[in-house]
Amino acid sequence: MSNEAFFFKGYQKLKLNAPVNKDTVAKLLTNFQSAIVLKSILGDLSGDAKALYSQMIELEKEMIYGKTTLPLYKVFGVDKDGKGTTYKQFPGSEKFVQDKLSKDLSDTVVFYLRANAQDNMYFTLSGYGLTGINETTGDLKYSQFRMGTNSTGRYSYNFEGTKELPLGKVKSALKI
Repeated sequence: MSNEAFFFKGYQKLKLNAPVNKDTVAKLLTNFQSAIVLKSILGDLSGDAKALYSQMIELEKEMIYGKTTLPLYKVFGVDKDGKGTTYKQFPGSEKFVQDKLSKDLSDTVVFYLRANAQDNMYFTLSGYGLTGINETTGDLKYSQFRMGTNSTGRYSYNFEGTKELPLGKVKSALKI
C-alpha cells in the first residue's frame, strides 16, 4: 500500500519451525492483536494525511476529555523548591480538535510503524503517531507507542504510549 501519510518499515517473512513454544505463540498473537488495534485506531489507511491525523486527534481527545466538551485543567505538583508549572489548561474539546486540524499537513507522515523480526519467529512493533505541530517553529512532535506483551509464556496485550519525540529522533530510531 502506498500512502505518504503512513510509513511502514521492517516487514519480512517469518520462518517458524514446529514445534514452537507457548511464548512464541503468545507473541505471534500479540502481533495479530496489534494489527487489529492499529486498524481500529487509524481506520482506512487509504485516506490522506488530514484524514489519518483526524483519527489520531480523536484518540487524543478521548484520552484527555472523555465525554465532556468543557475546558479542562490538568493539575501537577510542584518541585521540591515549590516552583514549577502547577497546571496546564486545555480548551474545550471542539476547539482542541479544530486547532489541531487547522495545521498544514502536506507532505507529512502522520504515523510511522516499525516491525523488527525476532529470531525470525515474531515481531516487536513500535509506532510513532503525530500529536502536534509547534505553532512557532513548525516542528513535528510524535508519541511513541509500544505494542506487545509484558508476559512470558502466556497471552497478554499492551498498547501504551511511552514518550513524546521530535521528528528527528523518530527518523533516527527508524534509521531513515
